Amino acid sequence: MSDATPRLLRAALLFISCMFMLACTPDEGRGGYAQIAGVVMVRDWNSSLSLIQDTFPAMDERIYLIYGDEGVPGTDQRTSFDGRYRFDQLHPGHYTVYAYSDRKPTPDNTSSTEAVVLKVHLTEKRAQHRADTLWINR
Repeated sequence: MSDATPRLLRAALLFISCMFMLACTPDEGRGGYAQIAGVVMVRDWNSSLSLIQDTFPAMDERIYLIYGDEGVPGTDQRTSFDGRYRFDQLHPGHYTVYAYSDRKPTPDNTSSTEAVVLKVHLTEKRAQHRADTLWINR
């Protein structure tokens, strides 16, 4: 055995150790054990958006989840009959939950919809985060 063999062996072990450590710290996204759950509720406004007529669970409403700073949804789903949703199998990290809401257009913004956003930070491997209620307008 040459003098270089122990050094090569140590370098190989160091490389494998580093790769193993990197594999154990996944980014935000699917494949973990944490979850984010919540409910989406509707504020039913009159046609001029000046008076709330009723409030009720947002049935079959699309809700989106962004992983970290990706800027685009990593996944989406529809709420259940009672407005509930749950994103499972997540890694610890930063997430953005959002749904679209109607809005009254203004001279500065002619869009009739806007995103209602919640920021969530999962700190534990098996976190079960109960998100604040997302209120959307219809």
